[in-house]
Amino acid sequence: NSAVLATLANAQVTIYEAQHPVIFDNAYSRGDVGGVLGGMAATQPVAVIDSRVLPDDYDQLPVLIDGLPYVVASAEPDGLGLTRLYLESLA
Repeated sequence: NSAVLATLANAQVTIYEAQHPVIFDNAYSRGDVGGVLGGMAATQPVAVIDSRVLPDDYDQLPVLIDGLPYVVASAEPDGLGLTRLYLESLA
């Protein structure tokens, strides 16, 4: 996992002043609510991180991704050593 993150990482996450490589996707999607309202946009930023660097309690953990503030809204460990963090922007 360390080699994968070293190769594919496109951002750095700061957790308790320590920096770690992550694969960051600031996802954007457009939904259609129909009618005259048109579409509705939503984002759900996601970061994939080495599970070993996360603290035991990472629910609502404040983090910085390339210096921008986020909070961990939820997380999905993959069982193979990586965790997908679903983030909410605080900016």
